[in-house]
Amino acid sequence: MTSKLLDHYLKKGIYQGSKSSGGGGAYAPAYGTGGTQAAKEQFADLGKLDYNFAGGSVVDILSELGCGSEMQFACTINDGMRTAIEQKMTVKQALAGGQLNGEWVVGFSGSGDSGTQDIKSNVYSYRTLLILRKYRIIPVGWELAAQYYKNYDKSGRPLTLNRLIEESNNQDSPYYRLVDENWVLKLPETICDKEGPGEQTEAETVDMSIDSNNNGEIDPEERREMIVRRTYCADERSCIKESKDGKSCEYYGYCTEDKMIWRIGEGECDGHFNSCQMFTTNNGNTVSYLENTLSGLNGECNDTTDVGCREYCVSEDASGQWMCKLGQETNPESENYMGERIYLNRRASGQECSEDQAGCSDFVRMGSELNPVSNWIPNSSFSYFRDDPAGFVVQDSNTEFVTFSGSGELQDDEGNYILNTTGLTITIEMGRAVGAGN
Repeated sequence: MTSKLLDHYLKKGIYQGSKSSGGGGAYAPAYGTGGTQAAKEQFADLGKLDYNFAGGSVVDILSELGCGSEMQFACTINDGMRTAIEQKMTVKQALAGGQLNGEWVVGFSGSGDSGTQDIKSNVYSYRTLLILRKYRIIPVGWELAAQYYKNYDKSGRPLTLNRLIEESNNQDSPYYRLVDENWVLKLPETICDKEGPGEQTEAETVDMSIDSNNNGEIDPEERREMIVRRTYCADERSCIKESKDGKSCEYYGYCTEDKMIWRIGEGECDGHFNSCQMFTTNNGNTVSYLENTLSGLNGECNDTTDVGCREYCVSEDASGQWMCKLGQETNPESENYMGERIYLNRRASGQECSEDQAGCSDFVRMGSELNPVSNWIPNSSFSYFRDDPAGFVVQDSNTEFVTFSGSGELQDDEGNYILNTTGLTITIEMGRAVGAGN
């Protein structure tokens, strides 16, 4: 607006009231009509929007957020935080490397704190959180934590970044999962689509004073100074879709929600693959599985001697249906509760009770009405043998209610054992109850 008015002043002059056609001096151009209508006509161009379509030029946001900037969001970050963002560190890595300070207050120091301090005050003020969230460097959880602390936290403890990290895994804390230490501090590329005058002004002004009484000097009441507003980006758009390699942006727009992705090397994994891990099998081969789909990873079967360890569900509802679910959720109140389980290997086949379990009993009833998925045949995978596959004898798998007869040769097929036999008979005694224990 200032630049337009100044341009208007130099080219058309200041409106001096009704003038006849063809009259007027250098600063009083002629208009055929007078009064309000003439003024509207003379200054009509000042009412037009004066935005410069920047054409999508990339904005150096980090420089604008630094303390050496004169932009409206100056001094939001310090050099350490800038380094963490440029190197795409996680919050945990930035804390360990000193780029973030875990002892600094997050948001507000108390109910009377305005939260408007800059980074020089050694706090992550509420102003800082709002700006960082605007540019998608941190998620909204930080902001919510600060709001809760100011309005409801009566503990008397300052809300530091370390405290938020410590309580992020505490389900009883109001700050549960609001700040994730594994969040990547990253600034999506931002472009400017429209530029125009902003709220900040230049230090220098433009002298617009006019000697209206023609006394040869500018009297105090005639003095006019015009401020000049700085140009700012009125329409910022951030990257909402990166290329598969993460090195360029395919689409810019207005982001309403971010989602987590895991980029490994040059590839990208969707969120449901976030537990993908590499494992080593018993024969030394390397395999990759989703860890949250594997059984026996809660510490019950981790011993290298527990070959053949299996997970068994012991949770059932009133109708006898098993209630166990895949996953690692151990809270019985959660809808994703994994259920109660036991972990047994072949050492459990002795059906023995320890001395402190006097009176315990274990019963197995075989019958045609038994669930068809029940494994009636022991060692059905032929994975247990005395010394090596060559010494395998089928009769070693006999039990009180299953009898094997015949013979065969056991072959190792990359950890899976196949029994080659010309004749094998398995006899199952139905309806017999087998029990052990005192």
